[in-house]
Amino acid sequence: MNGYFKTHPLAKTGLIGVLLLLFVVVMGMFFPKGAFNKYDSFILAFEFAKTPDDIKLIFNGLTSETIRNIDIGNYVDYGFMLAYSTLLGLAFYLFSKENRLHWLKYGIILVTIIFTSDFIENIFLLRLTGNVLNTSAEAVIISNLKFLSIITYSKWTGLAVAFFILYAFFYFQRWYFEVLGIFFLLPLLYFIATPQHSPENLSVFTNLIFLSFAILVMFFFLFKKKI
Repeated sequence: MNGYFKTHPLAKTGLIGVLLLLFVVVMGMFFPKGAFNKYDSFILAFEFAKTPDDIKLIFNGLTSETIRNIDIGNYVDYGFMLAYSTLLGLAFYLFSKENRLHWLKYGIILVTIIFTSDFIENIFLLRLTGNVLNTSAEAVIISNLKFLSIITYSKWTGLAVAFFILYAFFYFQRWYFEVLGIFFLLPLLYFIATPQHSPENLSVFTNLIFLSFAILVMFFFLFKKKI
């Protein structure tokens, strides 16, 4: 095993991907299952909710206990966002040392913005579950949704831009890594190409970002030190 880590210097960073998977499994234990309001999952429908009617639709039939479990899932998400932000930050830092791409280290600033957006997003998600439990006035819900929308789009578009930038590193790798890195371009290109941002399109967009994370983790384990 020690020999593997010597020849694959990025593999230890890839272990963060295992932690990410663990967080996903744990969060899945607390969030309602299935598609909601034409989104692939409950949490996507919640994050991209725009109106009080959207909130009523996705929370329709959910018990108080289920809503409290959603809060627990959002608290677990703080660990998830810290883990994926660390992974992305290390990617920018480690990749900046290769191929004279020193400018990539400034991507850490973008990662900080993404993490901050995600952190604030969860605050508003928790506020909205509180609004549902307390049957708050519609004006309060609308106010929270306006802030949530800004923060949510900041997070997801920030992630798309981050992967788009990371492709610069893959461009200088072996041809198969260069081809694999093309997937990093897809989230941002798809987001731009589908300006209507329907639930179906946003679900595809977010899935492309999850795919990019999976590819990044896989690369960390496959990248071999040049001899």
